[in-house]
Amino acid sequence: MYAFAVSKVGGFSRSMRVRDRVVDDVRLLQLGGRVLEESARIAEDERRRALARTVANGIADGDVVEVDAVVARALIALEPPHVQVLARLSHPQPGSSAGFARCRSTR
Repeated sequence: MYAFAVSKVGGFSRSMRVRDRVVDDVRLLQLGGRVLEESARIAEDERRRALARTVANGIADGDVVEVDAVVARALIALEPPHVQVLARLSHPQPGSSAGFARCRSTR
C-alpha cells in the first residue's frame, strides 16, 4: 500500500521500483520508515499525500533526500488547521490574492 501511494504521487509506473529504490538507499529507508509510521497515525489525506510525496521526491532525485527529510519532519509536526491553510495557499481561488482575500485581521 505504501509503495503504491508513493508510486502514485511520484508518477512511477511500478510499485516494485519504489520498494527496490527505498531498500537500496539507507537514507530513503529511514525517510520511508518515518513517513510510513507517521502516515498510520494521521487522518488527513492531504498530509499523507504530502508525506508520500517527500519519499517520491527522494526517489526521483537522490540528492535531495536530506531536504525531503526536513520537509517530512515539518509535515509531521503540522496540525490539521495548518495543513488546511497550506492547501488553500497552494490552490488559490480564482480572483483572490493567493487565498488571502478571506484572511483579514480582526484587530
